[in-house]
Amino acid sequence: MLNWVHQRMSVGARLGLIAALMMAPILMLGGLFVQQCLSDIDFAKREMSGADYIQAMWEAFDQAGQPATSEMEAARAQFDPMFNTGAASTAFLSESEPRARRDAGKAFFIAVADASNLTLDPDLDSYYVMDLVVQRLPNLHDSISFLAETNTADAGARAVAIDRLQTARLSLESSIRAAIVGNPDGGTAAALRDRGAAVSQVVDGIVLQSQRGETISEEAFDQAANDLWDASALELDRLIQQRINTLEGHFFTWIGACVAVLTLAVVLIFLISGAMSRRISALVDAMQKLAADNSTVTIPCQEDTNETGKIAASLNSFKASLIERLRLQAEALVTHEQTEEKLRDMEAKHAAATKELAYVVAYVKEGLTKLYEGDLTYRLKELFPVDYKSIRMDFNQAAKRLEETMQGIHHAANSMRATAKDLSASADSLSHRTEQQAAGLEETAAALEQISSTVHSNASHAKRVREMATATGEEAAAGSVVLNETRDAMSKIERSSNEVGRILGVIDEIAFQTNLLALNAGVEAARAGDAGRGFAVVATEVRALAQRSSEAAKDIKELINSSSTDVETGVELVAKTAAALERIVTRVAEINSLVGTVAAAAEEEARGVAEVNTAVTQMDQITQQNAAMVEESTAASHALAEEASGLAAMVEQFKISSAAAAAAPTQLRRAS
Repeated sequence: MLNWVHQRMSVGARLGLIAALMMAPILMLGGLFVQQCLSDIDFAKREMSGADYIQAMWEAFDQAGQPATSEMEAARAQFDPMFNTGAASTAFLSESEPRARRDAGKAFFIAVADASNLTLDPDLDSYYVMDLVVQRLPNLHDSISFLAETNTADAGARAVAIDRLQTARLSLESSIRAAIVGNPDGGTAAALRDRGAAVSQVVDGIVLQSQRGETISEEAFDQAANDLWDASALELDRLIQQRINTLEGHFFTWIGACVAVLTLAVVLIFLISGAMSRRISALVDAMQKLAADNSTVTIPCQEDTNETGKIAASLNSFKASLIERLRLQAEALVTHEQTEEKLRDMEAKHAAATKELAYVVAYVKEGLTKLYEGDLTYRLKELFPVDYKSIRMDFNQAAKRLEETMQGIHHAANSMRATAKDLSASADSLSHRTEQQAAGLEETAAALEQISSTVHSNASHAKRVREMATATGEEAAAGSVVLNETRDAMSKIERSSNEVGRILGVIDEIAFQTNLLALNAGVEAARAGDAGRGFAVVATEVRALAQRSSEAAKDIKELINSSSTDVETGVELVAKTAAALERIVTRVAEINSLVGTVAAAAEEEARGVAEVNTAVTQMDQITQQNAAMVEESTAASHALAEEASGLAAMVEQFKISSAAAAAAPTQLRRAS
């Protein structure tokens, strides 16, 4: 793609393409900004519609049973389809009971605020003013009406209503303060501060009236609250409209800036691309003339300090090179004939040298052929030209050196062949003896392996018996400890039974005293006549209870005595069992000691057999390795004998002098 652009598009078009690609992100971001501005404007306009709808329906908030006005019906027809609040508005206007009307009204205001984005207002001042209109003032109205309804009730209900009213007033004051703090221009403070203070003052008066038990008058509150609500609604409209104006200003400012920047960019691109295209076209024309070997062309743009200046400088250098090349071509035409004459002389000298070289090559080829055929006694005796004299001498020296080398190889091959035969015979004998020794050791190792396995098995069994004896002793010891603990527990049970018997005696005595007191109380109640009749009934019941407690204590005492007897019997049986377990522990300890001795001896025997087995195994491995090495040595000696025979046969193919051949046996015998 890039190659196509560079090949098919002009410089101006490429610059325009680059500018368009660079402007694309800016235009995209600008589009997103415009879209966000339009979205924020629509958001604020929807808030304005919600505020208008709440203002139109405010009069019906505290007018139960009153029909909707024409303005309310027009507002419903306009805004209910927009906010989907038809059910909420119908429920609001259809309520005839005051409290139900106020609850439905608060629910309707919240539904409109949620659907119209008032609840999501992004500015602090307008958000808290919205909170006054939608929640705080309706809640304060509802609290005043609730206090008026419960003012004649008891003091507790009136206190609850007063607390509810005070809470609503504090929430109202908090929202007013937050709205004033969040508004930097001071308009909210001028609109709401005094009216909020008037509402708070009226509420304080109503609270005092209620605390004194006086009848509450709502007229003053309605006037002050409605005044504050109207001011809050107007301030909400002003703040939302101010935000809409600000957003529209940002929108048109951005549009103007984008149009100005795009216009400037297009003009600059047009001017810059046109100038660059003209200068590059002039440079291209100069290049074409230079390519046609026109050395008189004038190079443009040499005064530029940018890329076009560098291109002009390069073209100027190319022009100088062209002029120099044309000059050299003219000089070459003059010297061409001289060069041809020199070439003819060189060809004649080359022909003579080639003839001499052919003569030398022919004789050297003949000598190499003799050497290839195995004649190491051949020498070059013909005289060579002076330039090739050293080749003749080097060939004769090399042939002499090769003859001497082959003589030495012949003598060594004969000696190696005899030695290899002796070595091969000795290796065969050693291999046979090593194989017999390896077989004997292998049988011995197998027998020791079987003995070692048997000894290890016996040692393992003895160790298992020792472990079982030890475990049995531990379990017996643990059982003895448990029995001791059981004996202690039975003793504690016996002591506890005795203590319970003593306590039951005390309870029996208390029951007796209680019975006696109840009897005395019955006597005193009888003396009191009718006045003590009820007390006599109580005394009778107490006496009966004391008798039942005494009987229950006797029954429990008999059970405790029976349990004590059983516990004593259990203590004696546990003591006998503990003594038997102690004797068992002693016998198990003795058995464990004997089994330990047997196991130790078996383990020591197993270790000794294992050491012997390890030694025999190592000897078997070493013998096997020796056998393998002997086999390898035997194979190597046979191979050496075969190679020595082959080497001697190869050496015999060469022709050497008779004097050197006669001296070989003597040298061999001296070496041996």
